[in-house]
Amino acid sequence: MASFHYRAVSAAGDIVEGDMDAGTRDAVVDSLREQGHFPLSVGTESATAPAVPSAPSLPALRLSRRRALSLGGLAATTRDLATLVRAGVPLDRGLRFATEMAGEKPLRQALEHILARVQSGAPLSDAVHDHGAAFPRYYSGMLRAGEAGGNMHQVMDQLAGYLDRVHALRESLRSALIYPAILAVMTVLTIIVMFAGVLPQFRPLFEELGGDLPMLTRAFLAAGDLVEATWWVALPVLFVAVLAFRFWLHDPTFRRSWDRAKLRAPVVGGIIARVETVRFAQTLSMLLAGGLPLPEALRIVRDSMTNTVFRDCTEAIGKELREGGRLASGVARAGVFPPLAVQLIQIGEEAGRLDGVLGELATALERESQRSIQRLLSLLIPVVTLVLGAIVALVIISVLGAFLSVNDLAY
Repeated sequence: MASFHYRAVSAAGDIVEGDMDAGTRDAVVDSLREQGHFPLSVGTESATAPAVPSAPSLPALRLSRRRALSLGGLAATTRDLATLVRAGVPLDRGLRFATEMAGEKPLRQALEHILARVQSGAPLSDAVHDHGAAFPRYYSGMLRAGEAGGNMHQVMDQLAGYLDRVHALRESLRSALIYPAILAVMTVLTIIVMFAGVLPQFRPLFEELGGDLPMLTRAFLAAGDLVEATWWVALPVLFVAVLAFRFWLHDPTFRRSWDRAKLRAPVVGGIIARVETVRFAQTLSMLLAGGLPLPEALRIVRDSMTNTVFRDCTEAIGKELREGGRLASGVARAGVFPPLAVQLIQIGEEAGRLDGVLGELATALERESQRSIQRLLSLLIPVVTLVLGAIVALVIISVLGAFLSVNDLAY
């Protein structure tokens, strides 16, 4: 048990300082958060103003620009900064404290560079924008809106909430996909073992018994020979194919064709369209609530879309708006958004509360997407199980059929 000296911001915005006995530094941080405080620094020595971090080397900067930051860590840091700004803490000091509290190295490196840029006189939005793909594109756009409107802490709260929702959706999808992925891998491994390891063991016995084998048995034995002879070739070929596919995805023409094919796929295409519409509505709602004009907000939304078909449609909608069109008509003409999106956006434009309606649309489609994904996964698991069971049953039938045919010949 060690004694830690801490400094924190209370819920009322006051700086509190003291000592606490705890086993680890993290335990002190958790205890302060439970008391409603925001930890500024926790150490075993007397509290002193943290030193300004020196600018990292150029290779570290390039690394932080290439690697996207974790949404969970970014959301927590954004919320912490919002709390500090609301409490009246200067931005550079808040960034210094956020850098100390950041647990992930890429995030800490990015914050160090942002702090250095802010201390040199650059706006926070420009400092974030300099990191390129490390931050979502809409992040710097929202910060720019907060700087222009003088409501930076509110904008940061909105950003943190949005990042939390996106992070929660991704984590729920990953958790839901773990069991089907394990089951699919086990199915493939079982098939390989059956064809390459089990079936060839029966070949000497069948040859010793003589006679013509059933067609199913001959087909499975041939498949087993093929797997046994080519498995060492199949692995590098599969590896090269995956690398080639990832390389082709960087080609705009191939990427558009692939994204269009995904949208046309049964069941999965509808889910992808709803997920992209959720991203469109959530991001646009957040940007409009932050005070950005609709054309500028659409430019940021366009860059946040992951499907190139939706990205092209968003760009076309923005062009139509700049020529005097309406958002609802552009969304309807795109032909990729769900009908509910067209109707609600039209209602929001007519009522003059587009940002609120877009938020409601995103919430409704997000629930519908989660239900659709859960239904798809609930169907996928028994389908994979049935496929595995059917293959195993066919292998057993082929072996038994071979023995029965030989016995019939004997009599």
